[in-house]
Amino acid sequence: LTSGPEGSTLYTRDQAIRVPGFRVEAVDTTGAGDGFLAGLLFQMNRQIEGGEAGGAFGWNKPDRFWAEAARFGNAVGAMVVTKRGGIPSMPEMAAVERFMAECGA
Repeated sequence: LTSGPEGSTLYTRDQAIRVPGFRVEAVDTTGAGDGFLAGLLFQMNRQIEGGEAGGAFGWNKPDRFWAEAARFGNAVGAMVVTKRGGIPSMPEMAAVERFMAECGA
């Protein structure tokens, strides 16, 4: 569940994992949800391929796995709304990592 600048909440079988968002000046919200989902899935895949998540995809991952993926998704969504247009506003991975580092994430 995304909540704009408030962040997102991921629900597991046992609990809700609340992940804070990023405060930015929104110009156009087109593509924010798509950006969030793209970032979430990208980070999930990166963690799995890097061996940080116990190998193959599955829903029984630790909360840290989900929180890190959602944090990356939140960052992508936040960056998307700072520019006009859904496609032109999608950032590259290096830009997202810089943004997160600058925000202390």
